[in-house]
Amino acid sequence: MIQVILPHLHTSWLSASLLAILYFVYCNIMWQQLDGLTGLLNQTSYLNKTSSLKRKSILIVFDLDNFKYVNDNYGHLVGDECLKEVAAGIKKAYSGSGLCYRIGGDEFCALLDIKTDLSACAQVLISELETRRKSLEVLPYVSMGVAEFRPGDNINKVKDLADNNMYEMKRIHKEKVAAKASEKNYGKNNGEIYTER
Repeated sequence: MIQVILPHLHTSWLSASLLAILYFVYCNIMWQQLDGLTGLLNQTSYLNKTSSLKRKSILIVFDLDNFKYVNDNYGHLVGDECLKEVAAGIKKAYSGSGLCYRIGGDEFCALLDIKTDLSACAQVLISELETRRKSLEVLPYVSMGVAEFRPGDNINKVKDLADNNMYEMKRIHKEKVAAKASEKNYGKNNGEIYTER
């Protein structure tokens, strides 16, 4: 219509420019919601989503066991590789049922549909991490905690509950490692100290 009224004005260039600007704005908004290292959604995106959550959901928090040990002994570049591998495993296991986030440091979470088969997803994650551990031997084990969110619940309290469940799993992992170390060093008096990856 503009072309008919003003024949000397070339609307195709205006349309292309407008589309380019809209595409740039869209990409900019998307990049601001992604974690640069892992490609998962970031903490800002998590906070935006949970502030407007209106339906029953499952929140799972993940934390890498002894990640500080990896950074201190193998360097931050290896630590970053571990974060990327864990993020890829979480994404493969849980993205089909909801959204996956890196919310800081070595802490990840997933916000899932209430009907998600948590056991099946956890098995996929365990299998993925075992496969990835073959090429990155120092890949830490991952502890997780689950809590259910209902409309009206305070998301911070739900996250605290999931965190507490995750710390309980972490405690159990440490006890298993200590038991294995005792069995391994039983009868030896060489002063070696066993440290879990």
